[in-house]
Amino acid sequence: MPNIAKPYDEDVLTVSKVSIEVLSPQKILEYSCCEIDKPFDQKTFIGTLSDPKMGPINSDTLCKTCGYGFKDCPGHFGHIKLAKPMFNIVYFKAVIKILGLVCPNYDCASVLFNTSNKGSNKTRFNTAVKIAKNVNECPKCSTPTCKYKKTINNTYLCIKKEIKKKQDKNDTSDKSDVLLYASNVIKLFSRISDKDCESIGLNPVTSRPEWMLFTYLPVAPPTVRPTVKTDSGKSSDDDLTLKYNDIIKCNKELLQAMMNIEGSDDDTQPSSSEKLLQYNIITLIDNNTSGLPKAVHKNGGRPLKSFRERAGGKEGRFRSHLMGKRVDGSARSVISCNQSLSIDEVGVPEEIIRNLTYPERVTPYNINFLNNLMEKNKVKSVQKTLRKPVDQLKEFKAAGKVQLRKFLEDINAVDTKMNGRINAEIMLLKVA
Repeated sequence: MPNIAKPYDEDVLTVSKVSIEVLSPQKILEYSCCEIDKPFDQKTFIGTLSDPKMGPINSDTLCKTCGYGFKDCPGHFGHIKLAKPMFNIVYFKAVIKILGLVCPNYDCASVLFNTSNKGSNKTRFNTAVKIAKNVNECPKCSTPTCKYKKTINNTYLCIKKEIKKKQDKNDTSDKSDVLLYASNVIKLFSRISDKDCESIGLNPVTSRPEWMLFTYLPVAPPTVRPTVKTDSGKSSDDDLTLKYNDIIKCNKELLQAMMNIEGSDDDTQPSSSEKLLQYNIITLIDNNTSGLPKAVHKNGGRPLKSFRERAGGKEGRFRSHLMGKRVDGSARSVISCNQSLSIDEVGVPEEIIRNLTYPERVTPYNINFLNNLMEKNKVKSVQKTLRKPVDQLKEFKAAGKVQLRKFLEDINAVDTKMNGRINAEIMLLKVA
């Protein structure tokens, strides 16, 4: 039997509020329907980017998670368990600021100053960043504080740590400059207490600092990255699918390398597979990151389209799909002020006003008003909404000043009489 999708009959919930949070690893696993750990394979789809639990990839299959078809299934996220923590380029600037607010000693990891809980979270965070610039050592353990800045070491994104004030002025060695990797940062952030998070403007329930780095990478469903058929009939994978596939391959290589090297430590120099994994995750989110080369197609060298490019810009999701459009009955023109206008009025050109129309339904309550408009030649067109559009205004004018009720009844004498009143649902007037 063919697959028959059930109709979409989910309950529609009323939205009471919207809160913006940083996804924790637990939330990512909660929203995920499956783990993606295999590169794309034509033989089996389980555990790949075409896993049937994430949603149907064509009209012949059903979703294994919700049971809906290709048109009704919204898609379900999966996840990739990363071999090592990786930086999230979206929060990278915030990570550098938070590093400057806490003690660099892993055993301490306390805030460098006493703060008050007054003001909003944004105010407390900005105030903490300003105060921390003038602090040279931790008040609890006397560890010298450090300055942090972004650096790229052979296409590998990391953070350069430099001590603000050396304890020994005669010490000319360069031991103060250290490169921090994502594993070092997440180790320090995980030891920051909830109380210290609140004092610097971070909500420990919705935005712990270690959540700003990836340990689990969310995988977008196929509805976000659909396959496209070319003119030759072959299917071509989306740019996001290709990039996710590269991430899965690099992650497997890194896992294998960590298993081969006994006693591997987070503080060791990153391997080539780790550098490539970090690069692929960054270019998946933003392929225009300064200092990094763009990820391109193997054939043709066209730059891959990342998440940020799909969301931003004039052709992005927001401006192209969610904002206003040019529609019938609207126009754009220059408006101006004038000495003859009131303070709350603007002037619109007469040519624009004459072209604009306002649709109004005919009801028993406004029919006399619309009769007067038709007699004054202010009605531009008449339409029957539930049938083919008709425009008999010229015939109506040629017949003389006939009442609108009579004109409507002549169009359809049966439909316009319902219980002795005009059927208001089938007629539409555009009033100039």
